[in-house]
Amino acid sequence: MGLLLDSIDAGGYGNGNYRSLADGFHALAARWNQSAEAECTRELRRLAGLAHLAIAEVRRSYHDHLDPLLQIRHPEWRAEQRGKYISERYKSMAVYQVAEHARSLGAGPGLPQVAQSVLDYEQKPFAPGQLPFAASFYGSEDFPSDPRAAGSKALGLHRLTKDFPVPPGFVLPPRAPAYRLSESDIETVKKAVADLEQKTGKTLGKGLKLAVRSGGAFVMPGAMETSLNIDSIDKVLELLPQIYQSWDSKAARSYRLGHGIPDHWGTPINIMAMVETAKNEQSGAGVIASRPGQAKLFYARQALGSEVVGGRRQASDPLPGSLHEKLMQDLSRMEEQAAHPLEVEFGIEDNHIYYLQVRPAELDLKTRISWYAQRVREGKLSKEEAIHKLGGTPKIERDWNMPVVDAGDRQAIATTYLASGMPRNAFLALDAEGIARIQANGGLAVYAAINPDAAESTAEVMQAGAALVNGGNALSHLMGVIHGVEGSMLSLEFSSEEGQIRLKDGSILKAGAEVTLDPQNGKLYPGHLPIKEIPPEKRWEAERIFEEFSPPA
Repeated sequence: MGLLLDSIDAGGYGNGNYRSLADGFHALAARWNQSAEAECTRELRRLAGLAHLAIAEVRRSYHDHLDPLLQIRHPEWRAEQRGKYISERYKSMAVYQVAEHARSLGAGPGLPQVAQSVLDYEQKPFAPGQLPFAASFYGSEDFPSDPRAAGSKALGLHRLTKDFPVPPGFVLPPRAPAYRLSESDIETVKKAVADLEQKTGKTLGKGLKLAVRSGGAFVMPGAMETSLNIDSIDKVLELLPQIYQSWDSKAARSYRLGHGIPDHWGTPINIMAMVETAKNEQSGAGVIASRPGQAKLFYARQALGSEVVGGRRQASDPLPGSLHEKLMQDLSRMEEQAAHPLEVEFGIEDNHIYYLQVRPAELDLKTRISWYAQRVREGKLSKEEAIHKLGGTPKIERDWNMPVVDAGDRQAIATTYLASGMPRNAFLALDAEGIARIQANGGLAVYAAINPDAAESTAEVMQAGAALVNGGNALSHLMGVIHGVEGSMLSLEFSSEEGQIRLKDGSILKAGAEVTLDPQNGKLYPGHLPIKEIPPEKRWEAERIFEEFSPPA
C-alpha cells in the first residue's frame, strides 16, 4: 500500500500528504517485527482507512476524465449507464485492488473531512508531552492555533468569544492517558482557577462551579469523560488524570480507529465556568443544528446538557420567542463564518444564553446534500465548491438516489419518526461478539443499542455500521456517531432480555434474527425484504439536484 501511495503522490494527487501517508506505511513495515502485533495491526488498519481518501481522489479523477468522453461517444447513455461502465473499468486498476485490501482489513473510510485534516496535520510532527503545561484562556492573544494542542472544542469556543456569549474558561494541553500531574502542573492549575474566579467575580464553592471537559483535535461524540458542577480545587485536580485516561476508553479508541485519528495525540482538557442550566424555570440546556430551511432545535428546561446530548432527555420543551429568535440568528451567523453545517450546544441561565460547544454537524446523506444545495441556490457557495465538499458527483448521485425497500403488503413491526441512512438487510446483534459472528459469516449486522449514550454504545455501533437505538433524540451524540460512519439507524423503544429484545408492541426479536431497516420511511420489518435500485428514468443527476432542488423555506 505504501508503494501505491508513492505512485499516487508522484501522479500529482494530494498536496504532499499522501507522501506522508506512504511514509507511515513504510515506517510501520520497518518496525513490524520489533513491536507488539496488536499495536501494529491497529496502526495498519488506521493507515489503511486514511488511504481511502487517496483512493477516492483517484476514482473521482478517473470518473471526471472519462465521463465527458463517454458523453461524446455515447450521447444516448444516461448518467447511470456511464457510471456503470466507468465502475467496471475502474475495477481493473491497481488502486481498486488496494481498496479491496483495505476493506478486508476492516478499515473503513471514516469521514473524508476528518481524514483530510489528519493527513494535513501529520505532515507536521507532534509530541504532546513536549508542550509546556500551561493554561490558555479562551479569547487570549496567545491561544494555541493547532487543534492537536488545544482541541477542536476549545478552539471553537475561543473563536466564538469575539462575537457570542461564552462562559469564561481555559484549556490545558494534551498528555498521555497515564499522565500524572507534577507539583508544577498543580500550581499552574490552581493559578488558572484563581484567574477564572477573578474573571467571574465568584469564588469556587461559593457561587462558582466548574465544568471539566475532555476535547481532542476532532469531536468524538460522548466518547470521553466530562464532569459538571465541580466546586473544589481538590476535585478538579482529582479529575484531570481521569479525563486524560478517558482518551483510552473503548468508545474513544473505536472512534479514532474508525476515522484514522492517531493514538498518541491525547486529549486537551477544558475547564470553564458552569452555566447553571438546572437553576430554575428560566434555565435549561439544548442543542441547535443546521438543517435545510429551518434549523433543528432541542431544548430541555431545568436540565443538564449531558442529559440532552446523551439521549436521556427528549428535549422538547418550548423556548421563549425572543431566545428562539436569537438562537436562530446566531446560528446563521456562525454558519456564515464556518461555511458548513453546525451543531451548537447551549445553556440558558435566567434567560441568558451561553454557547458551550460548536462542532460540524453530522447530517444524514440527503440532509447534507439538501443543506449545500440550499447554499448554492442562495448564492453563498458555488456549485463546484458544494460538489467538492460533498465528495464529488458520483457520491452525490449515489447518496441522493439511495435504493428503496420493496415492502409489498408486508407489515412493519415498528415505526419511528427518527431514522436515517440507507435501507439494509441485516441480522440482529446484542453485543460485539454477536456482530463479529455475523460479519465472519459474510452478513451485515445491526446492533441493538439499549443504551443511547455514546460512551456506552459507540464501539458496537461503529463495528456494525447500523443500529436500533433505544430512545435518544436527533441531536444526541450517538446519532452523530452513526451519521459519521454513514450508517443506518432507527430509534425505537425496546427492552433487552436474555438473548433477545422486546419491542414496544410486545414483538420479540432474537439475536441473529434477520430484519430489514427502511430508514426513509422509518420502518422495521421482520425477515428479508427486497431492496431495489431506483429505475434510471427516476434517478436524479447532480446537475439537476443543484439546479432544480429547492429545500422548503
